[in-house]
Amino acid sequence: MDFLKPRYTPMSRRRPIYEGKAKVLYEGPEPGTLIQHFKDDATAFNAKKHQVIEGKGVLNNRISEYVFQHLNDIGVPTHFIRRLNMREQLIREVEIIPLEVVVRNVAAGSLSQRLGIEEGTQLPRSIIEFYYKNDALGDPMVSEEHVTAFGWATPQEIDDIMALAIRVNDFLTGLFLGVGIRLVDFKVETGRLWEGDMMRIVVADEISPDSCRLWDTKSHHERRRAAPGQRTGAGQELKIRSALMVGVPVIDTRPMTVEEFYAFTDARPDEEKWELIDGEPILNAAPSPRHQWIVRNLVVALTIRERELNAPWVVLPGLGVRVSNTDRPEPDVLVIPSDFRSLDPQERDTSNVIVAFEVLSPSTKGRDLRWKRTAYTSLPSLTHYIVIAQDAVEVVVFARDNDFAERRIRSIDKTIELRSLGISLPMAEIYRDTGLVPVV
Repeated sequence: MDFLKPRYTPMSRRRPIYEGKAKVLYEGPEPGTLIQHFKDDATAFNAKKHQVIEGKGVLNNRISEYVFQHLNDIGVPTHFIRRLNMREQLIREVEIIPLEVVVRNVAAGSLSQRLGIEEGTQLPRSIIEFYYKNDALGDPMVSEEHVTAFGWATPQEIDDIMALAIRVNDFLTGLFLGVGIRLVDFKVETGRLWEGDMMRIVVADEISPDSCRLWDTKSHHERRRAAPGQRTGAGQELKIRSALMVGVPVIDTRPMTVEEFYAFTDARPDEEKWELIDGEPILNAAPSPRHQWIVRNLVVALTIRERELNAPWVVLPGLGVRVSNTDRPEPDVLVIPSDFRSLDPQERDTSNVIVAFEVLSPSTKGRDLRWKRTAYTSLPSLTHYIVIAQDAVEVVVFARDNDFAERRIRSIDKTIELRSLGISLPMAEIYRDTGLVPVV
């Protein structure tokens, strides 16, 4: 990808692509990627019953991450790239095949009703069924003839789908059996992943307790699919989901504190940039070269002025802002008093901020312009919050002396006045060497 090619995208929140019963797909940070957000919504009987279960999305995200990562490790191709935060994961954009693939190991549910087989009967072998994805029709069961006749998949793709389904079944059966859970049946979705002119079938959507029928191996009690409103209750449902996170630490879904956040990030690789937003640790995507050029320009320009004025403030990149006990964003560049204080023994944050700069990234536009604006402007010491686009000459200035009203600057000939620092910043200096400033 050419990061230095001008590409204008209005500074607005990331674009939703699709919203389903339990997930939302957003435009990804790079072409060919999407961000999959897990909701707390629980549905049953083709969404005829609905309930919100607090923390469900967090747990499903972690379980799905665990399963998909291990499938990738054993050579089963999936759309999963990595988990971004407690509710979101970065995935490859695929062309979803409109089929739910159901793998059955034990007679239960509709199979028992259709064929009169007693529930709990072990099937002679795993059976694969196809259901056409259409909520209005109730996801009807279809044959391979239907699939090929209507062009939903080719015979070769059906073979590939069935081979993937069996491999997923083998993995999940052993995974759940290890914690005393019997995999009765599950559904999986697949998609076409295009890489240039080449295409391959991969496992997509999610694999979590939402897509599985699971029984306790001792009591044969069904551990999933209690309809919303039944007596199992949200608390019991969450306990069940936590128990199913094989090999994954049990997740505490209450908001994380700043101290807990530091304990978490201390165990992460140094090159990762994390922020704490509303008690959730958020992993930021790697910055583009243009993003880093703009940050470099800011640091150089501000440092020169600081030294010329022998100013009582300093310029620091990579320092967090402690907004509250559960919020610790990290601007790209900060201007703070020379004698700043930190509540953190290692001085990794401060609440005494004069000016905060954020360079917009595709995946964080909405958060930078809305959540962070509210967070930073709540600090008594802040005089300016400045948001800089990296795909066009466009800067948004929120200034205390203007009641933090939005002011947009789109001309390369304009200058940003920072009266609290006693300096001004030309737009041309901010965008120098980015490919966005016309060469004279």
